[in-house]
Amino acid sequence: MNDTAKAILKKLTWILITFIFLEAILLMALEALFILSEYKLDITGNLVIQEISAMFQNLPTVIQSYWQEKNPFFILGTAAIFIYSLVLHKGKSKKEGWDTENKNAYHGSARWGTSTDIFDKKNFQKQSKRGIQSEFMKSVKQ
Repeated sequence: MNDTAKAILKKLTWILITFIFLEAILLMALEALFILSEYKLDITGNLVIQEISAMFQNLPTVIQSYWQEKNPFFILGTAAIFIYSLVLHKGKSKKEGWDTENKNAYHGSARWGTSTDIFDKKNFQKQSKRGIQSEFMKSVKQ
């Protein structure tokens, strides 16, 4: 398998993992919403845990029933999660050339130089104003 195929496989794996994770969150939110609508103020923590674990134990049935009922929250949420998963992992994973230079950008960027840019200990040394004046006065007197 070449590098391009590995990169595509890796990207698809992350898209799938992201989609499954977000879909599980969507299903838990929908289940919590239905628990709230059914039990209203009689909700307990044990009831929520019991209902959500029952949902995950019967996951294919739950998804099939949401699909057959044409549940708009499920359908729109799944579509939004799918699009988000694709958009989240788009673009090039490795940058080349000038794109990789973030710290000291050269093309199309302007910034003030920092003291580490100016005083590199090879070309310029940082000195105090008094030290520069005293060296200047010594050079003038000679």
